[in-house]
Amino acid sequence: MHGLIHRINVVILAAIVTLALALIAVISITINRKQVVALFGLDEREVQTIRNLVGNEPRLMAVLPSDVRHAEKADVIVTRSGLASLSFFKNPAAVPADIMGRTVPSLRRAVEIDGIPLAMPILMDHFELAWHKDRLSSVGMENLTTMAAAERAMALWTVRRQKSTNALEKTSYAFTFAGGDDETLLLLLSALCLSEGGLSAYSDITRNIIERTPLDVLAGMAIGTSSNGGILTFGVVLDRVVSWNKAGYLHPEWYTLANKDIRALAESNAIFMSAQLLSFHRTVEYKTIARFDTARFPSSAAASERALVAPLTIAI
Repeated sequence: MHGLIHRINVVILAAIVTLALALIAVISITINRKQVVALFGLDEREVQTIRNLVGNEPRLMAVLPSDVRHAEKADVIVTRSGLASLSFFKNPAAVPADIMGRTVPSLRRAVEIDGIPLAMPILMDHFELAWHKDRLSSVGMENLTTMAAAERAMALWTVRRQKSTNALEKTSYAFTFAGGDDETLLLLLSALCLSEGGLSAYSDITRNIIERTPLDVLAGMAIGTSSNGGILTFGVVLDRVVSWNKAGYLHPEWYTLANKDIRALAESNAIFMSAQLLSFHRTVEYKTIARFDTARFPSSAAASERALVAPLTIAI
């Protein structure tokens, strides 16, 4: 089964890269030299998969976010939306209409400026909550549709874990995530901001981050109404994670855990609740992931506008 799932993942990624190569092919027609494609800020698995699929044509160049000047010299940049702005190139070329037409309208709108597509959407991922089905049932709950329900489940499981004499239960913390991975940590904070304040609160925060508002100012900035009726600030969102840690819900090494650690914990059946990208779940063996249910991140009562946290891989 694992071999089949791996093959499906390769096929999916092959289809994704095919669209990007179509764009590169169009550029190659007009420029008589080997094209340079910068893989900017992608993880090792994404970089290696693309290398395996395209071979030596065009020239691929893995670039870290700190080496932005190297990426600017490339003919095409494959990156995550938000990691590089659409004005990444001084003169970004519009994507040919016949290629852009192969994508869906919602993706096209995400990469347009004044109606002109300056990047090609390749893959949209999304961040989701996962929980162990049997363990959630064991504390008398079935679904986690609200943040209050999720926190109640964490509290109930923590009481059970602390009283348990079972070694596996004793080490299965209520909420485990890859806090050592910058992207996962940012996605979790984004999901919590959306959960607590809705789309308007999230939009306010992202706009101020782009404008380089100092963190201490950002933390105290009012962005809506919290679930308890008080003033919602970004500091309130951050405090939720702090409160989970103080209550003993979080894995004690949450701030250093990487995705490979989450996979190992899942395979050893040592997870109660977690949050990752859908693409991560696709890399876990079926017999392991079958123990879990997943859903979009739950909201609080105050969040009237909902949105899905979904990073977008694009080609510029």
